[in-house]
Amino acid sequence: MPERPGALRLLAGQIDYANKSTLRNPLSAFFTLVFPLIFLLIFNLLNTGNTVGSPGGTVSFAQFFTPGIAAFAIITACYTNLAISTVLARETGVLKRVRGTPLPPLYFLLGRITSCVLFAFGSVVLMVGVGVLLYDVQVIWEKLPAAVVSVLAGCFCFCALGLAVTTIVPSEEAAPPVVNVTVFPILFISGIFFPIDNVAQWVRTVAAVFPIQRLAHALQTAFLPGEGSGFVWADLAVLAAWGVGGLVVAARFFRWENKVDGSPRRRRRGGGPLAAPTAARP
Repeated sequence: MPERPGALRLLAGQIDYANKSTLRNPLSAFFTLVFPLIFLLIFNLLNTGNTVGSPGGTVSFAQFFTPGIAAFAIITACYTNLAISTVLARETGVLKRVRGTPLPPLYFLLGRITSCVLFAFGSVVLMVGVGVLLYDVQVIWEKLPAAVVSVLAGCFCFCALGLAVTTIVPSEEAAPPVVNVTVFPILFISGIFFPIDNVAQWVRTVAAVFPIQRLAHALQTAFLPGEGSGFVWADLAVLAAWGVGGLVVAARFFRWENKVDGSPRRRRRGGGPLAAPTAARP
């Protein structure tokens, strides 16, 4: 009997599978990598020559906008892409079939999550690289560790929220509108596309509750001149809190089968914690 592959090999195989699935799906690859880049190019074109005030002095619009659109790229990869692809896998029976194989179902999800994180980092590097080459964006090397930690915190937060939102999506067709309606209205009040220093105080207060504004601010701080290490601990704490909350919701209500396939009893058994899924009955 052949030896069962180790945990790392199983996980690596699922990461490779998830990466290839994304790259072979033109629509998924477009919205994960190209869509944020289009925003970067258009907004910089519309704001050529404009400047933005910062704690370290006036900077170009591109210097402010590039880390903001990098935050948008993280959200697209780790929240939007993960949520929609997971709902699709559930509704088409992929998750159900995975549970009937020797592969631990959690490895399947971890492979997808890790793939989304890798795409998020790649997209951030792409945004910053284009900003440096085309718009003279300056990387503040002393604050690079803060930028990396902020990206990691954002990936954790939005991957957890991406899994959590799948619990309220009823069908494959509903996935894109439900996922997008939970994120796009907040994007426009979170300081990603333009500064929010001059908007109403209540808008800034509402925005500060949500993780999008916190991620954008953490990354912008790491790219704007000024004293300090670039770490914004309050932002990182809010991202961590939302991430933990998302994990709790996902662990409690995540479903491995669509509502049509499973009886109420099987849904109760199959919809439990992510860490301990039960094997599907033939």
